[in-house]
Amino acid sequence: MKKKSLVVIILCTFLLNGCGTIDSADIGGENKSDDTHIEVSVKEGNREEGPDEDIQMPDRVLYGYEERYDMEELGQDVTGIETPCGMCIWQEKLFVCDYDNHCIVQLDLQGKPMSTYGKLGSAEGEFVHPTAMTVWEDKLYVLDSGNLRAQVYDKDMQLIEVISLWNDQSTVMYDEFRDIAVDGEGNIYVCTDAVMKDAARIFCVSKGVTTPLNQVIQGYLAQGRDGTVYAVDAVELSVVEENYKWRACTGNNYLYQVTKEGVMQLAELPFMYAPMDFVVVEEEFYTVSCTWGQINKISMEGELLEAVYNLKPDFGPSTGYIVEYNGEFWVGISDNGVIYHFTEK
Repeated sequence: MKKKSLVVIILCTFLLNGCGTIDSADIGGENKSDDTHIEVSVKEGNREEGPDEDIQMPDRVLYGYEERYDMEELGQDVTGIETPCGMCIWQEKLFVCDYDNHCIVQLDLQGKPMSTYGKLGSAEGEFVHPTAMTVWEDKLYVLDSGNLRAQVYDKDMQLIEVISLWNDQSTVMYDEFRDIAVDGEGNIYVCTDAVMKDAARIFCVSKGVTTPLNQVIQGYLAQGRDGTVYAVDAVELSVVEENYKWRACTGNNYLYQVTKEGVMQLAELPFMYAPMDFVVVEEEFYTVSCTWGQINKISMEGELLEAVYNLKPDFGPSTGYIVEYNGEFWVGISDNGVIYHFTEK
């Protein structure tokens, strides 16, 4: 995960320093001459094309921000977790993927360790770099990324199923799986941590068959309580050169609905927002902006409703996951090994 973080740091640097300048091809795919580029200006949080105007990073506006939350840092000395990744609240316990220790750690809601499951390996119940997890129908789905599979546990943390996520491992074209969700029909969705052409995708796993969906996305997944699956793109990727597999970020971010038939765009997020993981709560969702350094509440129409917490100005993680339970939030940052716990004052 640490080496993967470098890729996203670079992409977020593009966002901060002007990712609107793209040589060789524009966002729509029309070829440009070598001495032509696109200049992008920011107006009211949206992307516009404007000649001879440099990109300006929007101010970190505090949307309805009130200091209603206290923050507690839960470091490795408290949790025992070296590299927190995907998290979930299940049976009033906090479950966390420890990427570099190749295991799942169960914490109480104050962050104290209770149990550890798994170790490095490829046997059943073992993991190689687990990255995410989700709960559906009282079962815990763990994304065992390094083994290209999901492992499913019952409420007693007994392994009940191992699901392969790839039909032909020789065709794998990405770094690793990043996130997982399950819809109301039991279909599994995974997304990749990749910036290469045809690899930054969401895949649907249904009846033992893995199928890439239509939209190029490098981002995160979440599911609503009704089983609807959603996605956000951490950075929108655009083809720079058709003959190569490299893609460049555009600064645009979107919220999508995901089904086994494909991906449908629901809303556009603020320009250069660069969301990390998100959690759906009723008709809204909460996420952390990689570039703004805020935890925000956002409507399903893409409207910023509130800044739940304004993180310190130099906060710029590249990989982070968020969960919510009874109005409290936990944000795990892989880069520094800290889980941040937010409670109302």
